Amino acid sequence: MSDISYTWRVGAMDCYPDFSGYVDYVFTVHWDCLSYYSGVSGGPFNGRVYSCTSVPLNTGDFIPYANLTENQVLTWVWDTIGEDQKNAYESGAGQQILNQITPPVVQPPLPWLSTGTPS
Repeated sequence: MSDISYTWRVGAMDCYPDFSGYVDYVFTVHWDCLSYYSGVSGGPFNGRVYSCTSVPLNTGDFIPYANLTENQVLTWVWDTIGEDQKNAYESGAGQQILNQITPPVVQPPLPWLSTGTPS
């Protein structure tokens, strides 16, 4: 299903209060990847994968915490985890939607239970 859309979000960041003279230096990003699909009846359907990623210290120019954008921080995450892992997380979130549309496991009623009153 190529109509599944994905949204990445940053939920929190862990910071060192002082690192090499910089204030609030980010070292871990807590994020989630949300999937959304509304292309079949019974929808919309959603999936979610969440994790945290340690971002490398002292790589590139320091950006003050107050000046960070979500896109910048997500770029750190994607650069750290790599394209293959980013695609794997999106695939996992998308698979949750596929499992909602066509469940891989079902639990039909037990055949020996009747819907009537016991005799």
